[in-house]
Amino acid sequence: MTRRARGLGAPSRIGIALLLVALAFAAAMAGGYGDNPVFAQTTVDYDDDNDGLIDVRSLAQLDAIRHDLDGNGVPTAGAGATAYGTAFPNRVTTSSGRMGCPSGTCSGYELRAHLDFDTDGDGST
Repeated sequence: MTRRARGLGAPSRIGIALLLVALAFAAAMAGGYGDNPVFAQTTVDYDDDNDGLIDVRSLAQLDAIRHDLDGNGVPTAGAGATAYGTAFPNRVTTSSGRMGCPSGTCSGYELRAHLDFDTDGDGST
């Protein structure tokens, strides 16, 4: 009697359809579908106390300030805009509420958390 090894066989149409749906969902969650309201991400208000100052709560955000020297929440173009967007994800970018500041105009930054500059944990900065 000869035995055949059993493999997974050919993928079913249902399996392929489920895979495509999962990939489309992952792309949408990563921002791959632009302004599609079905997959819209929640924006973040970075001025919690509405004083016109953008709240800084991490070292990455503190570093990102250098890409917006006038403090209005609009970074300089290029690599600075990318770094700023990474530090302040899902920020409000419309002129009526930029970064969540009242009247749409931010006028600087304020430190709103204790930051630990000891990034490698050796006890010195």
